[in-house]
Amino acid sequence: LKSCGVRDSFSGEDFLSLLSSLSGKLQGGSCNSKQLDLAIFVARNLSRIPADEFNLLDKSQLFLPARDGKMFQARDMTFDDAPWLSAIVKKTRHVFVHPDVGNEVARILGSKSLRDVLSANQNGMVKIPCPKHEALHQLLSHKTLTNLECSRIVLELLEIAEMKGTKQVSILLDRRKK
Repeated sequence: LKSCGVRDSFSGEDFLSLLSSLSGKLQGGSCNSKQLDLAIFVARNLSRIPADEFNLLDKSQLFLPARDGKMFQARDMTFDDAPWLSAIVKKTRHVFVHPDVGNEVARILGSKSLRDVLSANQNGMVKIPCPKHEALHQLLSHKTLTNLECSRIVLELLEIAEMKGTKQVSILLDRRKK
């Protein structure tokens, strides 16, 4: 089969073509559930190709699904690595990457971190807002969180406390069912 041009695996160019083709087919419309699953699957696989191959790709053809299922160029999108901040900036020009793509995949594929974007806009994030009780309650109670997700949230809270110059932090997370 190799003599007929059949390869062992897809190339980065194949993944890129698929995402670009899907975006063109949708013409600004939203993906249906199967298209969304396909776009997420392809994006995850594209993020795993070797860096030297990825660097040769035309990034202007790299599209990712947004929260609303529409496809946008990855470089024009923002991934939500600070959920308490995204709640504040919902009515802005940010186009957020669909959460199922994942922050690390979105970063590798060229999307910007919400923290980095806000930091650049606020000259070092000197006035970073601390999440309010309601925002934390919503974040922690709207779904069943894995231990990894809970750990990430606690680490992010500690990072905010450190940036605010806090000397001591006490965090109590009651995971008992009511």
